[in-house]
Amino acid sequence: MPSIQTHTPHFNTRFAVLVAAAVAASLIAATAVRTTLSLPSATAAAVQPLSLTQRVLPATTLPGFVTPTPLNVVRSAQRWARSTEQSATAASEAARLDRLGFVSGIDETLHGRYPLAAEAISLVERYRSAAGAQAELAHQRQLILANTDGRKLTLVRSTGIPGAFAWSVTSHQMIGNNVAFTSGAYYYVVGSGAAPHVPGAPTMHQILTAAQYVDLVANRCVAGPTAGR
Repeated sequence: MPSIQTHTPHFNTRFAVLVAAAVAASLIAATAVRTTLSLPSATAAAVQPLSLTQRVLPATTLPGFVTPTPLNVVRSAQRWARSTEQSATAASEAARLDRLGFVSGIDETLHGRYPLAAEAISLVERYRSAAGAQAELAHQRQLILANTDGRKLTLVRSTGIPGAFAWSVTSHQMIGNNVAFTSGAYYYVVGSGAAPHVPGAPTMHQILTAAQYVDLVANRCVAGPTAGR
């Protein structure tokens, strides 16, 4: 998987990728009311919690991208560290996740249809508490800032998502655009990776738009995927 910032600040599956240009127009208006929109108490009580598969970005919103494999929920910190994060120190990484209260995770990888040579990801981790999700975000932010490996790191200050961390990493071989944020007990990453000058590769603006959409779904401001997804 090319050029994606990961959990062990290296470009592979961990922090890869995501884009949703198709939802841009609706998100501009929806984001403006995000902090004031709420469900009536009786309705909110009847709403069932979103599943992990409902919290990732629908592949249909990514022009030029497809999801080649089914979505699978991982319920083991050890398996998540070894298979999803591809950590070189899986045992210690799993222990760290367990300490934070890791419950489950899902990693949606998307590939650009030929000739679009780009990849994307929508990743969600569930923790036992909001504090656990926020601690994971703080940990990942620290890793990214401390390990650029000679690549150019550009931070995005205005994301439209409270507390989000957004960054681009650029080298001669790749451009990676990423956004990480939390919503309650859930930690999210969306992003994209491609070689420089690839036609149709997601821009930082598109990645932010995609992350905003996921955040709006998480907060029930817009309808997300159906439970049968």
